[in-house]
Amino acid sequence: MSLRATLVALVLLVIGILPCAGQAGRTGGNKVLIILIVPGLTEADIRSDRLPELKKLAAESAVGWMNTRTARVPGQTREPEESAYLTLGAGSRGTAPPSSQTDTLLNWSSIQKFNAHLDHPVEIGALSKWLVEHGVSISLSGNEDTDTLQLASRLFLDSPLSRTTFKLDQFQSAEEFAFGIKNQFTFERPESEHAVVAFVFGDLKRADAYETLALPGVARPFRDKARNELNSLLIQIKSQFPADDLLLLSPSAAASADPLDRLAPILLRSTTLKPGFIGSSSTHIPGLITNTDIAPGICNLLNIPINPTWIGSGLRSMPIEYGLMGSVDAMRSFLDISDGRTSADFEPWPYLHHVWLNSAKSQSIMNGFPGIQAAIVLCVTLMLISRWTNPKLAKGWTTSVVVAVASLVASLPCYLFLLFDHGTDVPMQWAIALIGVALTLQFVLCSVFTRRTVTIVAATSGLLLALVVLAEILQWKLMPFAWMSYNLMEGARYYGIGNEYAGALFGCSAALMLIRPKLPFGTKRWTPFVPAILISLIIGMPQYGANAGAMLGCVLGLIAGVLVERKAKLNAKSLGLIALALVAAATIMILADAMRPTGNQSHIIRAASHGTSIPNIIIRKATLNLYLLFHSPWSLSLVASFFGLMVLIRKSGGIALEDRTAWFTAIFGAFGLFIFNDSGVVAAATMLLVWWGACVCYMASISVDTIAADVPAT
Repeated sequence: MSLRATLVALVLLVIGILPCAGQAGRTGGNKVLIILIVPGLTEADIRSDRLPELKKLAAESAVGWMNTRTARVPGQTREPEESAYLTLGAGSRGTAPPSSQTDTLLNWSSIQKFNAHLDHPVEIGALSKWLVEHGVSISLSGNEDTDTLQLASRLFLDSPLSRTTFKLDQFQSAEEFAFGIKNQFTFERPESEHAVVAFVFGDLKRADAYETLALPGVARPFRDKARNELNSLLIQIKSQFPADDLLLLSPSAAASADPLDRLAPILLRSTTLKPGFIGSSSTHIPGLITNTDIAPGICNLLNIPINPTWIGSGLRSMPIEYGLMGSVDAMRSFLDISDGRTSADFEPWPYLHHVWLNSAKSQSIMNGFPGIQAAIVLCVTLMLISRWTNPKLAKGWTTSVVVAVASLVASLPCYLFLLFDHGTDVPMQWAIALIGVALTLQFVLCSVFTRRTVTIVAATSGLLLALVVLAEILQWKLMPFAWMSYNLMEGARYYGIGNEYAGALFGCSAALMLIRPKLPFGTKRWTPFVPAILISLIIGMPQYGANAGAMLGCVLGLIAGVLVERKAKLNAKSLGLIALALVAAATIMILADAMRPTGNQSHIIRAASHGTSIPNIIIRKATLNLYLLFHSPWSLSLVASFFGLMVLIRKSGGIALEDRTAWFTAIFGAFGLFIFNDSGVVAAATMLLVWWGACVCYMASISVDTIAADVPAT
């Protein structure tokens, strides 16, 4: 690659190609916003024929799903509804005491203290306080049947300084409804023309709770009744507020949802948004927003400024044709041949949830196979040790097997990126079968052509690097659904490259540096550094996810490699250059992030801009990394691969002079990935696994006999 071509590629990476979408913005003038809160609303309810009004509303609205993750506390497996309401009203992830602690829920200062241990600020009731300061009146009606549930909903639209009007006991007795309670709303037009009118519809949640206590046949009529009531309520709202914006949401996933499910439905009908999928800059995924996007979105809809301390982004609409990594027509065609449904039955809104939940299940089960990879590395390493110490095993077919298995470990991230079930109803076992076929084919080829194994590893490494770079530049939604990535339910990273693939990608870059004598560009001294530089930029630039820790780790590895390539001595000057380069890389990333709109900035730059304690963030990340070191299965892979690499160095009598650049790049890169990340264990493990596999294959490419040779006795 020429210098000019490299510079052009770098410019394209920095500029990025941003998706075009219509965003709800300020258009001036006072507005009334209707918020309908429907706890317990599920994908099945959206599909139900008993909610025809909801289907009509969806056709003229921006629809999608909201990740409901809140600030987590030890032992918590699901997001409590109280915490979900609090997060919606605070504009940042918070946590609330359970409903059993009624005294705490009644005391705003106690709830604030409950969140004081978090590494980020959480202002209880920030949304309602902000609305009142900008002249917006708030009224909240609901039919929740207990005091604690009524208090929980107040965490969304109330604060000590607001003047919210409450009518939270609008229900009546009705034996045909779950727990003998049904809706009894009254509708009044607010006196102010700059107002938020919110309703909490609790019938579906009660029916959902009843399903966990009764047989399906007994509980189904109660849910049908609740759906009928919701349909009637939608008709009344449409009649009473025909021209006003309407936001419909559930604060958290239903109690009956899959334990992995953290998505709640959301619908927005607005004069400033076109129908389609809802979206935000927080996720960059059509049809998906976060609960921290709600507060900024409400401000957009009411034509008031957004509180700069909130971490969410405004809401926008995206064309429905581009919501699922393909057109709606393609999905309809697949449905026609997969399960007998017709094109007319296809509903993009619930289908989004169906696809994402299935993908999350696959990702949670696969998760990169950390334990299996650790066992493979350990077994292969022990096999090599036994061969070196037992002359009878020094020759034979096991050499080919060892090299073939190592090539599979080095190539696995590529296959896990290529073979996944995003956007389709392909059963998970089919995808697993495809991976099995690919791995088996590679195993056979590498066993037969042992000396050529390094070429196969180079091909899979280069393919993974090229696909990821293209996917990120062209905004293909591949990374969030790859089987080694965080799933959407986790709410950890919606776009860009996470730590699990950051490590694997840098490992692939280092592998290409190692085997450069075997490749056409091997004669160029600095060309092998280009893939590592490109992937470092992709990882760190804000528009591609701003994974600062992983970028700094990659930069540390690159600096070490450059110093070795230039035969520089490790002295005070070299250490100063390393520190200067790391500071420069961090500064460039921060400046690029700071120049972006507030809604698009990363949480780190927002924290720095608004006086949040950066040391608290560092301490939190270090604490999490330390926890993962002793609890994550990736720790096994990290230890096994490190042990395997030490054995290889011992066996070969040290690192060859021509290989030192690649080795120092890899080792220092892995060290940087480990220390600069909150999940550095994962990043370092995936990096060293790829590097270990590439090293074994590289040694085999030099000489098959090298793998089988004895180590002289000392």
